[in-house]
Amino acid sequence: MTESAGSGADAVRSVMDLTYGLWRSQTLYAGVELGVFDAVGEEPTPASDIAEDLDLDPDQSYRLLRALDSLDLLDEREGREFTLTPEGTLLRSDHPASLSGVVEIVNSPDFVTPWNQIPDFVREGGPTPFEREHGEGLFERTSEDPEFAELFNSGMSSLTQVQSEAILQVLADYDFESVSHVCDVAGGRGYMLCKLLAEFPHLEGTVLDLPSTEGLVAPKLGVEDRCTLVGGDMFESVPEADRYTLKHVLHDWGDDEYVQILSTVRESAPDDARVLIIEPVVGPNGGDFPKLYDMYMMSSVEGRVRTDDEHADLLAEAGWERVSTRADDSGMVTVIEVEKAREE
Repeated sequence: MTESAGSGADAVRSVMDLTYGLWRSQTLYAGVELGVFDAVGEEPTPASDIAEDLDLDPDQSYRLLRALDSLDLLDEREGREFTLTPEGTLLRSDHPASLSGVVEIVNSPDFVTPWNQIPDFVREGGPTPFEREHGEGLFERTSEDPEFAELFNSGMSSLTQVQSEAILQVLADYDFESVSHVCDVAGGRGYMLCKLLAEFPHLEGTVLDLPSTEGLVAPKLGVEDRCTLVGGDMFESVPEADRYTLKHVLHDWGDDEYVQILSTVRESAPDDARVLIIEPVVGPNGGDFPKLYDMYMMSSVEGRVRTDDEHADLLAEAGWERVSTRADDSGMVTVIEVEKAREE
């Protein structure tokens, strides 16, 4: 009886902890949106100074600061003074690996409200939750609304910085010495590719993305002489290279678009070229992250986070076959290396 009661209490706590997740993420979002983490100095900073610096209501801002302390993002000292924790430091906008952009894109109203549409989407299918909520798809909204596009691009850039470190670790033993030219398809401002070029000074790189893409981060990483931005459409053509990278691109799209993108790469690529597909993969060794990330995809776009078998089927349809698979322990990064399928 006691053991059963204890198990029941643990189950209740577990469910309630999941329920409180929204409270935590929205508290975090409020801190980032208001600039709290930029306002806390290296020395203990009085709550009243933070409120004055940010033009906030002193009473309400202290309540927020206290809650951020409960999340271990700030550390409250005596006299209502606060310092940053190591986790909180990552939320400063000037941190080289800042996560503030990720927090904003995941928790902003534009991306939170579509989750309310998921029950109806699961019942009925049809338009994505994002389209149900906003009246247009994510990529249409990005192309038509400059302010929203800035939010989206900032979030993607922030996420890419985090992902790139993990990707480089997964690829630590990859043979880049035999590679001369890498093309990052839909690579945005090229952060991941430029990190790769910085690691391997013999490599040349090309980033393919829409003509409206902002300038590359190459000057910041000292590789501007070896990295080029090419404006174009990955559904129509890609530059020639001997390695291609597709980082977190294919899960944005349905199966038909997945095949079309890789078919386009196949048409442009030399016979001995290979593609590194970088995606979370749903599977027995992938943990919770890919499945939860798939829910985020469900809320936003028509794509999905795929299983290993689903990748294999679509790759075969597009004329590619697997060479190797590398993954980290967290399930956040899987690199599937493919080459052109041999003719039967």
